[in-house]
Amino acid sequence: MKAWEKLHTYRVQKDIPFPAWLFRIARHTIIDAYRRERHFDEMNDELMDPDAMNRADHAVRQDDTLRVVREAMAQLPRRYREILLLCYIAELPHSEVARVLKMSEGAVRILKFRALKKLELLLPPDIREKA
Repeated sequence: MKAWEKLHTYRVQKDIPFPAWLFRIARHTIIDAYRRERHFDEMNDELMDPDAMNRADHAVRQDDTLRVVREAMAQLPRRYREILLLCYIAELPHSEVARVLKMSEGAVRILKFRALKKLELLLPPDIREKA
């Protein structure tokens, strides 16, 4: 509405295109609305989020776990690493993995089983227990 009311004030300038002018009006309107509504609800410090996934310590632990798993994956033979990446990261079915790697589905299943066993041995005991 503001843009429509102020349309007569817009002057064509090479450094300020019309969409940028509209965006500027919208941005300032939002800023004005936030300034008018500047009250904040107090939150109780005792209030805990029941979802453990939202806590900062969970994110740190997850980052550490990912780092350890990546390091263990880097130690795997190339063929094992390929199988696990295609199965779990690319989420391809065994038939597709077999087609990509030019082997039978049975061979894919066997290599995947061996790769998981080898990866398990490379992981620290505390991470093995979580898996």
